[in-house]
Order: sequence, then structure tokens, then C-alpha cells
Amino acid sequence: MEDPIQLKEEGNKYFQASDYERAAQSYTQAMKLNKDRALQAVLYRNRAACFLKREEYAKAASDASRAHKCRSRKIASRFSDAAHTLVLEQLRIQFSTDMRVQKMFEILLDENSEKEKREKAANNLIVLGREEAGAERIFQNNGVSLLLQLIETKNAELVLAAVRTLSGMCTGHKARATAILHYLGIDNICMWMSVDNEEISLAVCNLLQTVTDCLLGQGKEEHHGKEEAVVLDTKKDLKMITMRLLDMLVSKNVSGQGRDRALNLLNKNIPRKDLKDQDNSRTTFVIDNGLKKILKVVGQIPEMPGCLPLTENTQLTASILLNKLYDDLRCDPERDNYRVICEEYIKSKIDPQNMDKTLHAIQIVSGVLQGPFDLGNKLLGMKGVMEMMVALCGSEREIDQLVAVEALIHASTKLSRATFIISNGITLLKEIYKKTKNEKIKIRALVGLCKLGSAGGTDYGLRQFAEGSTEKLARQCRK
Repeated sequence: MEDPIQLKEEGNKYFQASDYERAAQSYTQAMKLNKDRALQAVLYRNRAACFLKREEYAKAASDASRAHKCRSRKIASRFSDAAHTLVLEQLRIQFSTDMRVQKMFEILLDENSEKEKREKAANNLIVLGREEAGAERIFQNNGVSLLLQLIETKNAELVLAAVRTLSGMCTGHKARATAILHYLGIDNICMWMSVDNEEISLAVCNLLQTVTDCLLGQGKEEHHGKEEAVVLDTKKDLKMITMRLLDMLVSKNVSGQGRDRALNLLNKNIPRKDLKDQDNSRTTFVIDNGLKKILKVVGQIPEMPGCLPLTENTQLTASILLNKLYDDLRCDPERDNYRVICEEYIKSKIDPQNMDKTLHAIQIVSGVLQGPFDLGNKLLGMKGVMEMMVALCGSEREIDQLVAVEALIHASTKLSRATFIISNGITLLKEIYKKTKNEKIKIRALVGLCKLGSAGGTDYGLRQFAEGSTEKLARQCRK
């Protein structure tokens, strides 16, 4: 096609379809073929509108000026004048925003700045990062590098401001979120999330969730034209994030809060939101590459030396993740694979000659019983598990007694199909109750006895206590 008028019409169609890049290309091609000054003014004006839509204000200003120079006197100039004025105004706003961004960073990076000025600059930067135009100006003006400098100061206030600004910049913008992820590096992001500072750890967790939402195409979505075409396949980035989160679970350098954040991110983003979706590949990937790491977390014993840093919620959150992953499996072969991994890991921990190692095996079974209970029942039936629980109950060490009691409590439920627990648990718990001098263990033993007293449900053949005995035990627990 070599007719400039037809090329102009083609450009108009692209413009109406919001494909501003191809529209600009059509107008540019028409300019090369055109010799009419009036048409050339129209083409420059139209291309300026394309640049304006793409927020390329310098190019838009240049084309608007050219339209002024080459237009015919016969052509009404109202639109050109208006467009030129609009472009200049946009340029003024852009340069004004750039100056504001530069000033904010100067204040924040200057150690001698007044505290009040720093706080105001930090809050303004966060607000600006939440606005699309402001986020883009920060991004285009080396802002990510400057925000990284703020994080590297290790000043909690500046770190929070930087991380929250980055979260705003990533929201709803896949291309920018991907670029920021690669610039910062997932290792750095996980390191910041691992710190023993709840506010910073949570802010970084929110940043990583925002990036993940963009990569998954979830959350607030905005369309940014052709820039989305340059974004690479997100599956590789999602796998990279998942692997680093799994690594965090077993690292001694990660705080208890950081471990909780990693578990929460896995809980939220790995299992399918809708079971009608046939793709559970993220779940099977985590099971194959990280199930043993999750089991290691649930197998931790806080009272023992060498325990990973934990919070009071860490192990329960890990059990919830085990349950969600198990429920997300689609067929028996997938569930069998899950069970085999658990069994092999527990077998590797059972050692009659090493009671400390065996403790972790029983603790893992307790953790699974708090997650996928059916699987936990099967693990109770593994060779050596019940024998080790009996041995722990008879031990003089309080830590052995505590782990055994907790395992019996979690196994003692009316859903239990482990007849050994129902028929022998009473004797084991009574033995511990009489032997121990630790009040905590006594109370937990009473709780276990209460649960076992109701484990038979309405089946009187399975009831271990006479009528009313369970209520007496419950009253004893409340004392």
C-alpha cells in the first residue's frame, strides 16, 4: 500500500482500536510518501495523539510543533493549537513530577535531613507509587535503583517506605512487576522477608504477593498496550519464587516470622482456587520438590537444641499447607506419591538407637494428623511408629513424654481408625500422668484422656470410660 491517504485511514483504524504503536507506524509511513503540506500537518497531529496516548510526551510535543509549522493557512488550527497546548501541559506535569521524585529521594538519602521532612517524603513517595503516572515516572527515572539504596540503609522507616512504594509500582502492571522482580532479585526479596522485624517482613510479603498476582494474572489488572508483549513466560519466574519460598522453610537464617510469611504465600498461591480447574501442576511441583521441607518444619521440637526459629503459629500453618496440598490432588496415583514421600521421610528418622532422631519422626506424624488426617492414620500404622510411641511414653525424659502425649492427642478422635490408639491410649496416657511431675504434661495427658473418652462416638463397644467419667476428666482439666 503506497497511498498516504489510505495509510492515514489505516492508522485511524488502529488508533480507534487503541493500538497506538501500529497507528503511529502507519502515520509515519504515510509521511514518507506524502507531498501535500496540509495532509502532512494532519499526519503529524495524528501521530502526536498516538505519542500522547503512550505518554511519550517529548515526541508528542515535537510532532505537535511540526504540525504547526507545515499546516496550511486554509486548515483550521483549533485542534492543533489545543493539542499543542495539551502536550506542553503534559510535559510541564511530567517534569514537575520528575522534580518531585528527585527531591523526595534527595531528602530520603540525605542522613542529615530532618526527621519530619523524611517522614513526609516517604509518605509522598508511597502515594506516588500507587498512582499509575507516578509509578511510571519513578520507574523511568532510575527509581528502582534509588529504592534499593533506601532498603540497603537498613533504616526500618526507609526500608518500609521503599518496599511499600515498590508494591504500589507493581500493582496491576505485569511488565513493570517482572522488571522489578528481576532487578531486585528473588534472593534479596526473600532475605528481606526473613528479617526479625514483623512490620518489614509483612511489607515484603505483600510485595511478593503483589508480584505473584501480576504473574498469575490475578488481582487488579490494567492494560498497558504493547508493553505486555515483551513480558517473558511467567511460569519460570513463578517456579523460581516457589523454590526460594521452599528453601526459606528449612533455613536457619530465616526468622520465625519470615518462615510464617513463606508458608502463608505457599498456602495462598499454590493450591487451586477452583477445583474445576484441571491444572494442579503447581501443587504437584511443590510436593515433588518441597514436601520433605514442609515435613521438616512440622517435625521441629522447640524444646530441643538446633530447632529452627519458629513462632507459635508456624507448625500449625505448615500442617494446614500439608492438608491443602493433599486436598488439591486429583487422583489416587498423586495421593500415593504424596504418601510414599511421607513414609520414606519418616522411616529415615526412626532409629531405636537414637531417641532424639525418633522424636522428630513422631512429631512429623503429629503434624500430618493435624493436616490430612486420613493420611496421618495411615502413617500411624507404619512399622515402628506405634512401638516408638510406647517407648516414648515409658521414657523418663520430659521431652519424650511431651511429644508422645501430643501425638496421642492428635490421634485420639472419633474419626480415628487406629484401633491401637483407642484400645491402648488410655493406659499410655495414665502411665504418663502418674509418672510425670511436669504440670504441662499432666494437663495435656488429661486432654488426651478426654478425647479418648469420646473417641468411640455412639459405639459403646469402643468406649473406654464409664458413663460420666469424661465429664469428670474435663472438670479436672479446667482446675
